[in-house]
Amino acid sequence: MCKFCYGVAAQKKKQSKPQKKKQSKISRVSSTNTYSDSHGNRYTKAEIDVRVREAKRKAVEKQVEEFGYNFCTSCGENTCKPIDASHIVSVDECQKLGKVELAWDWENNIRMEGRACHMETEKQSHNQRIERYLDNKPTT
Repeated sequence: MCKFCYGVAAQKKKQSKPQKKKQSKISRVSSTNTYSDSHGNRYTKAEIDVRVREAKRKAVEKQVEEFGYNFCTSCGENTCKPIDASHIVSVDECQKLGKVELAWDWENNIRMEGRACHMETEKQSHNQRIERYLDNKPTT
């Protein structure tokens, strides 16, 4: 085969190969890497993280809108810095419980706490944290 024929054949071979469609990282996540909510809906870790970031932003904005500044809701001090947006029931616990929607429940599960108070919250047992969440949640 001459160089010209070889080049034409190689081009035809390249054109006949099916092109692989690129997938986004999120669409490649398998269903085993998802977490469910109490209604059976499934969420990827990336989706959960986006919702949690948005919930924390709302919690910060609500406190600033209501009081004009951020402060620790556990001790009521503004000297307990830095102020964190803290989960009463952690994101990890929400995922394990199959109630992942609690992770972005900014009205009942996210509190503004100073770093020291946040560490105290982290030390509480699972049952204490669930009780604290239920105490904060309004009854309907």
